[in-house]
Amino acid sequence: MVARPSRAVVAALAVGLAGVAAPSPVRAAEPLATTVTGQESTSFQLWSMRTSDDELVTRSPLTHSFSLHVQEDAPLPRLAFHTDFRGTLDLASQRFRADVLTAYFEASPVPGRVTMRLGRQVRFDGAAVAGPTRFDGVALDVRLPFRLRVEAWSGVPVATPTYFTDTTTPDVTEWGAGWVGGAAASLHGHARTALRLGWRGKSRSGDLARSDLSLDFSQRMGRGLGIRFAGSFNLLLRRPDELLAGIDLRPGTRVTASVEYDRFRPSFDADSVFNVFRQDAYDEVRGRVTFLPGLGLSPWVAAGVQVWPEAVDASGAAVEGVASAVVDVEGGLGWRPPGGHRVDLRGRYAGGWTGHRARVALSGEGRPLPWLSAFGGVDVQRYAFDLQPGMDGTYVTGTVGAAVRPRPWVSVSGDVQAMSTRWIEGNLWVRAEARFLLGWRKDRPGAATRARGWEPSPGPVARAAAVDRALGPAWGDR
Repeated sequence: MVARPSRAVVAALAVGLAGVAAPSPVRAAEPLATTVTGQESTSFQLWSMRTSDDELVTRSPLTHSFSLHVQEDAPLPRLAFHTDFRGTLDLASQRFRADVLTAYFEASPVPGRVTMRLGRQVRFDGAAVAGPTRFDGVALDVRLPFRLRVEAWSGVPVATPTYFTDTTTPDVTEWGAGWVGGAAASLHGHARTALRLGWRGKSRSGDLARSDLSLDFSQRMGRGLGIRFAGSFNLLLRRPDELLAGIDLRPGTRVTASVEYDRFRPSFDADSVFNVFRQDAYDEVRGRVTFLPGLGLSPWVAAGVQVWPEAVDASGAAVEGVASAVVDVEGGLGWRPPGGHRVDLRGRYAGGWTGHRARVALSGEGRPLPWLSAFGGVDVQRYAFDLQPGMDGTYVTGTVGAAVRPRPWVSVSGDVQAMSTRWIEGNLWVRAEARFLLGWRKDRPGAATRARGWEPSPGPVARAAAVDRALGPAWGDR
């Protein structure tokens, strides 16, 4: 006779299996479903620019961007595929550029604990490390007990030119010319503390071109005080590239404030030609205060100052004994009345040794119907640079558009933007964009071609509103 296991043993086994990889009873009872999240964007620009040689250059780029995300309809999907594609055709010069920005498979053998990515992907390594890294390779993300998280990635770097190349010239993207990789350890899931320590390296032709350490830390202290710090240290040059420290205050329910100090010194890869230029550090202090008086209003004001150790004249020569400083003052008013409407007014003035810049912008959005919105805005900027007199002038930009959302997972929008500047004689930008979210159940005949009678779960619907756009603007976009 076989002994019957105790309830304690059965419970312990059940908890252990559920914590590792076993599907939940809800998923076991329901048929497998898949969601397809996508975003399609088509834009057309028509503009002409006068160069420094007084030559009129005309461009009319037609850009098409497409994002596709396929995954299980589950809070923690086991398998997923993500891709972003962009193609641009200049109708004036008949030059074409296409690029697969991202394309990778994502697998989670232990959902919520272990995630692996294989393919073309993008990494961001801390607030103090400038710019993303795009590569073809593999990444691993493991979440350990005690809320610890370990990440590691490695691959071949992939460059993304943002300009047109001659159709007769082979496109050089540096594929296979080097290596990039990194690792990080961090805390996750803590309500008051965030800490991340990372390393990123890069080599080209067998030589180490860059090696950086980054640190990000934030701590909430009480209900109305928070501190944060970020830093980046260049291991090759043996110096810090950036140090940032800030304090966030919330003295009451209607006021928020922040003060931040930033010291930044630019650096480049060891084999970059830009290393022949001076790399002076500058210090910046800035602050911001936001008020919430009620009635949907949110006025705010911000100010900052940047200081360089030496000023320069129009020829680029240093002016001995004189520091260069720029003062920046901003302010604005936001209004969010009931019904999803919004109005934003903001102004900015920056002035100092190099000249001054002033800006006033007004934008708004109205929703006459729950599924229809109209938006527009105007932006006026005035430049006056002593070191770059060719950029002096007034820049005016106007935008008008509308969006239709008949269902939570479908939206179509379009807008027209016109710009007038001193050196761009005319710029007209017409854009149309569609976002969608589809799904089907695996056991439904013919469901692969339609999603009739089924709506995606709330998780994918929420993610559809935040589909990642392509890396940076296409050539000619702002």
